[in-house]
Amino acid sequence: MSPEGRMLVNRAQLTKLICTNVGVNMEPANVSSLLLTDDEPDYVLFKVAIEAAERGANVWFISTEPFVAIPDNIEQPEKHVLRLITFIYLKTLDDLVEHLDGTHAWYKPPSLIILKDAHSYCGLAEDRCDVFKAAMLATVLIDSAACCASKRSTKCRVLVTCWGCVDDSLQVLYDMYFSEVLVKREFDDDESLLVKVRDFLSRK
Repeated sequence: MSPEGRMLVNRAQLTKLICTNVGVNMEPANVSSLLLTDDEPDYVLFKVAIEAAERGANVWFISTEPFVAIPDNIEQPEKHVLRLITFIYLKTLDDLVEHLDGTHAWYKPPSLIILKDAHSYCGLAEDRCDVFKAAMLATVLIDSAACCASKRSTKCRVLVTCWGCVDDSLQVLYDMYFSEVLVKREFDDDESLLVKVRDFLSRK
């Protein structure tokens, strides 16, 4: 079934899921997920990806825009480190769902999945967020992370950024699918935010 068809079929199921699980965290035990909101912290995302790869972890870095270069304020990593980071360009939610649905077939699944620009996949960029698209994204992403964790027999970490989406309409999704939510403006600078993200990702 196409992603479009799957989304239509699951709309009623997602509605029931959201309504019956308010206040219940749906995150599997082998997945640890963190949501960063309020702004796009590119520095933090790239630092986390590089540091994980330096420890030997396979990393997926998913974005709606093609990868161009490491930010100027980050030291260029060595080639063997970059080889462990897979930059994935997925323009639409359909593309994202299709890619994540194939996670089980990957020979070397990631232990860290970074999803940048989640707001673009859910319509927030046009101020018309579709809560069902957001639920679909969260469900498929967490399920894929659980699949990766099972294949690797270790916890899979998920880091998602979503600009400007701190509102009541999506709070239930935050509570259901993410262990923690960090708001960038509540930190003095990128370095202090990075410390908090490092701490979260290092928890067992």
